[in-house]
Amino acid sequence: MSWGRSAIPATHAARHHLHYTKLSLLPLPWHWRPARESWKRMFFLDPALAWD
Repeated sequence: MSWGRSAIPATHAARHHLHYTKLSLLPLPWHWRPARESWKRMFFLDPALAWD
């Protein structure tokens, strides 16, 4: 892995992308699943649906 001139590895710097999360202030019960920690799903919104 080449570090180049920056503190960010060159392999990572070539891939520009953004990490973000859209959350709901109110829980959405239809997102719940019978699995461990699935209550968190009730607050996450799909950001892909916002671009349709």
